[in-house]
Amino acid sequence: MDANTPKFWIDIACNYLKLGKICVAVSNSLREIKTMSQWILILSAILLNVCGHLFLKAGMNKIGAISLDQLLSSFTSIFSTPFVLLGLFSYVSSVAMYMVVLSKVDVSYAYPLMMGLGYSLIVLFSWQIFGEPFSSFKWTGIALVLAGVFLLGK
Repeated sequence: MDANTPKFWIDIACNYLKLGKICVAVSNSLREIKTMSQWILILSAILLNVCGHLFLKAGMNKIGAISLDQLLSSFTSIFSTPFVLLGLFSYVSSVAMYMVVLSKVDVSYAYPLMMGLGYSLIVLFSWQIFGEPFSSFKWTGIALVLAGVFLLGK
């Protein structure tokens, strides 16, 4: 197997993490992404998007709960918070990276992969970083999302 293909590296990661059928589904859905550079681009877009969510959450945790009415009055404090700025930067970078991905890969492959993996990573990282609740229902949801990515990639 060629080390320059995404499938090669996903198979290695899956074997190391012992994720079995979930990884097979994701790996098979990546058939359209033919080169390592395309894989790196889409993975970068996904990770930047996930970082955007996590940074925004961290920033808003520092600010505290606000209502829609307070959004304008709190504008300066919100947008001067470093984590919020990092979150916005991550989002803009994610969109730029995703535009490059779309120039090389069909949107019918890229979008489900980006959203499905993004949803799954957000759930896992929010549990680990912010201590958000996690249950067997969320594991089931992640498996179903990844199964959906697999089916859409067929």
